[in-house]
Amino acid sequence: RHLFEISGENLIYTGGSKPVPVVRYRGWNIAFAVCFDLRFPAWLRNDKGAYDLLIIVANWPDSRRYAWEHLLIARAIENQSYVVGTNRSGIDKYGVYSLSSMTVDPKGMPIGSVYSEFVHIAELNKEMLEAFRGKFPIYMLNDDFSIN
Repeated sequence: RHLFEISGENLIYTGGSKPVPVVRYRGWNIAFAVCFDLRFPAWLRNDKGAYDLLIIVANWPDSRRYAWEHLLIARAIENQSYVVGTNRSGIDKYGVYSLSSMTVDPKGMPIGSVYSEFVHIAELNKEMLEAFRGKFPIYMLNDDFSIN
């Protein structure tokens, strides 16, 4: 939806116009987003618990790593969902990218561990997610509005 104009994405891609896609897999509702969308909480809003897990594929350089990590945490907290941020590695003309991928639980706590240079493992617990949402159902109290 949101293109990073500083790098010229808007010259190559067209922003999406449909809501964040959600698919069901092994009992989990999984939403997908791309990179710069992370900065737009209304776009990633988990309306009435539509998703349990948000996966964001990204291209965030180390110079903005602090924001990347804290925005992942914020999206998990405000949406009461697991969030997986998977980031690239390497170097290009915009910066250095050093494997800052992470998984965050619905309470905003980073979880998991690095298994190897390119593998991060985290265990997601659907029962914990449902119990937490049941005790503190703020995800059901969203204001009514739509994204056009």
